[in-house]
Parts: sequence; C-alpha cells; structure tokens
Amino acid sequence: MNATPEQLNEITRSLWNATEATSVACLLRVFSNRPLPEFDARLIELAWHADDSVQRRARIAIAKNSHPLVREFALQELMQEEPPTDVGSFFIRNFEPGDERRLLSAIAQPLTPDDRHSVITDLLEVLDLNANSTSAELGLVIYGESPCAVCRANAVRLLVRDQATPDWLLEECRDDCEDEIRKLVDSN
Repeated sequence: MNATPEQLNEITRSLWNATEATSVACLLRVFSNRPLPEFDARLIELAWHADDSVQRRARIAIAKNSHPLVREFALQELMQEEPPTDVGSFFIRNFEPGDERRLLSAIAQPLTPDDRHSVITDLLEVLDLNANSTSAELGLVIYGESPCAVCRANAVRLLVRDQATPDWLLEECRDDCEDEIRKLVDSN
C-alpha cells in the first residue's frame, strides 16, 4: 500500500511483460487493493488465463477499477446462466442506476452458504457506496437471504437510509434478537 506512482507504473510494465503464471499472479497481487495506474484491457484477458491463480488474482484486480470495459465485463458475467459469485464486486465501482434489478440474478441462483455470504457482502457494498442506488428491492432480498446478522443489519441500515423500509420489516426488526437491528428501527 506504500508504493509510489512510479513504482506502480514499473510493476504494471512488469506485469504486461511477464510470461510465467507464478510471476503474473504475484504482480497482480499488488492490485488487490488498488486500481491499475491506468486501466488496460489486458487485465480482463487475464480473467480467462489458463492458470487458476492468475484468473482469481485478475478478477480481484478488475474489481478495483472503474472503467467502461470493466462495466461491460461485469454485464457479460451477469448474463451467464449461473453468474460467478464475484460478479457483484465488478459493480462496486461501475454501478449505474437500475443495476440493482440486474444484480438480483446473482443472489437468486443456488449457492453454498459461504458463496451466498460472499455475494451478499459485495451487493451490500454496491448499495452502500453508490448513492444513486436504491436499496428497496435488492435490500429486502439481501435481508431475507442473508446467513449472518451483520449483513442483515447492514441491509436494514441501507433500507432505513433510503427510507425504503416497509412497515412489516420495521415491525419484524423491532423484535429481532440482535440489538443492532432493533436500534436501527427504534426511531421509525
């Protein structure tokens, strides 16, 4: 996290010149918490690399970038019969109004409990970080599908923030076993 812009540019040049999968994966790791200095479509190509580690690291790095090509990639991923569990992460920085409805397909598919939690975490971040989103429908689905109290509380927080909490949910939350959820609706 302390690399200078010059160092990041050098790492990026090394990434595009690397040929060994292990090296590519290691270089991609630098971009697991920050965007590329300048987005390059070759990053998306790495999402289909033969090496699983490169694919995984490339997908994590793609999600850190805001760019029309990332949005296009995200929409393509979402159109798959069973969207990948990381699809929501691509919308965090590439969200447009109306995407909430599209993202329902990411949670509607059969998922393991761990994958469902991962999807929900990304979708909550999409709603939270995009002020032009509306939490109403997606927030209610997240609340109902969430396997953890923290995510349910975050869904309620977003619904309350957007003044989209239906009366039945306010009533249910007033009797929730979690203090945090009860506190969120006490003023409503």
